[in-house]
Amino acid sequence: MKARKTLRIPNTWEALTAAVQELDDYFDTHDVPPKTRFTAHLVLEEIGSNIIKYSRNHEMADFFKLSMALDPFDLIMSFQDQGEPFDATKGPKVDMNATIEDSTIGGRGLLLVKNLSSSMRYERVGDVNVLEVRLKLVE
Repeated sequence: MKARKTLRIPNTWEALTAAVQELDDYFDTHDVPPKTRFTAHLVLEEIGSNIIKYSRNHEMADFFKLSMALDPFDLIMSFQDQGEPFDATKGPKVDMNATIEDSTIGGRGLLLVKNLSSSMRYERVGDVNVLEVRLKLVE
């Protein structure tokens, strides 16, 4: 593994926006391909917004961490938060055949992240949710 970086992101919308810029700085330094950058932005915004929305009321969840690393084939993004246990790999079931009127809110963003990633892995380590998302380095 090479090119590791960890961000400590406060659970605010402003901090999430600033984290996207830090992500770009990291990508610029390490020549991450444009398609992977776009996908990583989407992953950060989706997972980050879920953490902010659903864990910010938890007394230990005033920030989350994003650790990134590059290997020859993948960008590995590891999200860690101290919110309630939540396995994003098993997010809510989404009925893709439902009409707009019959659809429930939620789950589509996680489904999109699953479909765009080469793998997603969740574990609860003590009081920390750890979600690893791997993205292929593609042009």
